[in-house]
Amino acid sequence: MASETLTTARVNLSQAAAEQRLTEVARTQRVAPAGLSSTAEQVRQLDKQMKALGADLRDSVETANSRMQSAGRAVDVSLDKQTNMVIVTVTDRETGTKVRQIPPESAINITRNIDRLTGILVDRKA
Repeated sequence: MASETLTTARVNLSQAAAEQRLTEVARTQRVAPAGLSSTAEQVRQLDKQMKALGADLRDSVETANSRMQSAGRAVDVSLDKQTNMVIVTVTDRETGTKVRQIPPESAINITRNIDRLTGILVDRKA
């Protein structure tokens, strides 16, 4: 049961990462690919894809939560606003304690610090 839950969480994480990548592509791509008549059309296509991925992600989280309910656990998928990392948290429903977090808090803190230090280095060189 735990390995099935972890697999589901990894799938959810992959779907959220794909949604994040679509957002990055939408922001950075300046030339419309062949077959799309304009940038507005490209944005509409990406918006449709992102909505579909978001719906798939919600469905996956609901499925994981229903499977975990028998074990007394809950799965939460969130996005860290500072690092734009997808975070999957498994909690015990009875006590409310965190059972597991992917990625761990230490990895998130490392990413935040690297981002902060990169900003300092860039500011000093400019």
